[in-house]
Amino acid sequence: MNGKTVVIGGGFAGLQACRALRRSGEETLLFDPRESALMLPALPDLAAGRVEPALLCRPLSEMLPGNVLHIRQPVTSIDLDARTLTAGGETVAFDTLLIASGSVTDFRGFNEHRDRMYHLDSLESAQRIRDRFGEYLRAAVRPHVVMAGGGYTGLELALALFCRSASKGKACRITIVDPAPDILPFLPEKKRDAIRRFLAAHRVTLLNGTRVSGFDGSRVTAGTQVFEDVFFAGRPVRRSPCRRSRERSGG
Repeated sequence: MNGKTVVIGGGFAGLQACRALRRSGEETLLFDPRESALMLPALPDLAAGRVEPALLCRPLSEMLPGNVLHIRQPVTSIDLDARTLTAGGETVAFDTLLIASGSVTDFRGFNEHRDRMYHLDSLESAQRIRDRFGEYLRAAVRPHVVMAGGGYTGLELALALFCRSASKGKACRITIVDPAPDILPFLPEKKRDAIRRFLAAHRVTLLNGTRVSGFDGSRVTAGTQVFEDVFFAGRPVRRSPCRRSRERSGG
């Protein structure tokens, strides 16, 4: 199998690249084992039980230009020197390669009690949060969500769970722990101030300049504070799932 242009990943970036390559007239190979594209920004809404999973998915076949061949196989290795990749046991040669494979969760050493840690990076993880948070709400006397990470995803998920709890008639405490010195530091101060006021109005506690240092399955330690009987979620620290092949690169 040969292809001049290969795209790995059928998410937002991969789809946009395929559309841009439509004008080339040449066949493009898209490698993605999934049948459908996923609306990632809506994952917090699914986690909160606001939308059904089917609304977040659309078949890739309905979105790809005619010159793109979708191969539903995961790429298992890439050799940049040889300009080849391996997928489904076959070797594919390429002239141009675009890697848009997204990310996977890196728990950075938090390997214990993983069944009680909730990250949001896929349809399955959103459904898991939806189901487990419902169970937690029914059992908890004083619900408390501790969110590790105060980026867009962490904030959206925290507020989505807050609203879900309120809809069930329970007041849910929200604590957001983030090592950054301020919330969303890349935004202008005026916007950050508006977000701080909004969060304060929803009784959200911000612990900036603080890291989560421990979790025993129920209790979270962040700096000098310990929070008991919490629902522990967070914006995961991410890394690319792709690895460069060392067979030909020599190291």
